[in-house]
Amino acid sequence: MSTGIIGSKATLDLAKEELRKKRIMLPDYMSVLEDNMRGGIKQGCVVNLIGDTSVGKTTHVNSMAYHWIFNSPVKLGVVSLEATAGAYSLDLQSIHLGKNLMWYEDGEEAIEYMERPENQAKIQDLLEDEDGDSRFQILDERDGSLSVLENQMQTLHKKHGCGVVVVDVLTDIIRSIGDDAQADHLMFQKRLTKEGSTVVNVLHTRKPPNTRDGVPQKAGEYDALGSGTIVQSGAINVVINRNKMSKCPIERNTTYADLVKCRNGLTGPAGEWYFDIETRRCYDRR
Repeated sequence: MSTGIIGSKATLDLAKEELRKKRIMLPDYMSVLEDNMRGGIKQGCVVNLIGDTSVGKTTHVNSMAYHWIFNSPVKLGVVSLEATAGAYSLDLQSIHLGKNLMWYEDGEEAIEYMERPENQAKIQDLLEDEDGDSRFQILDERDGSLSVLENQMQTLHKKHGCGVVVVDVLTDIIRSIGDDAQADHLMFQKRLTKEGSTVVNVLHTRKPPNTRDGVPQKAGEYDALGSGTIVQSGAINVVINRNKMSKCPIERNTTYADLVKCRNGLTGPAGEWYFDIETRRCYDRR
């Protein structure tokens, strides 16, 4: 029996199904990136967000996650390899309230702010949908093996219906394994995308060298730590950079995005994103 072989006559409907896939849109301040993607992330692909330490990867991927909670056509699942589930939820609550809860010197003051009736209602709206179910799922995992992680990602997709899975930070779990094992994991991610899920990986880079003036050079996609298979497997690769040591507070908190790979899209500069620390909100700096 032929397995996996499809005659050309049968592919017309499949092509139409491909065109009917809904796009996963991005936050408003990422409009340049969204336009270059030709309308957002096409469902069923691997996306890599790549950047050096402290350039804003967590800030911007969490802003995406927050946007997807309310606007994605599919449910969000988060594999949190760096932050605890509590810390991750706290950051999303900060975005939702427009108040950086981690900036309180006294944690009890932050809790008092959260427990105000109007804020409790807002937080409940973030965490629960109209039926009382969880709006998103968080996998709080740092100790398991790669095979355990893959099984849990399958559970997010098949049992909890998560059609977009954010892995933050993939580098933390693959840096200690060989290239072959990394390639096998990316094959697993591709199988997940063929089942309809979208995987968004957050990747660290090696420290970029400084220029003669002492300014760090921009990181590129192949500065990502780990096997080159990771960036090669991405349908979309976004690299972000930031001048963390700038004397200008606006420049210091502006992240520059480059779309370096995008199937069926346009590569090149993809936005300047300003982060307001006090409100935990991001804006298009243009």
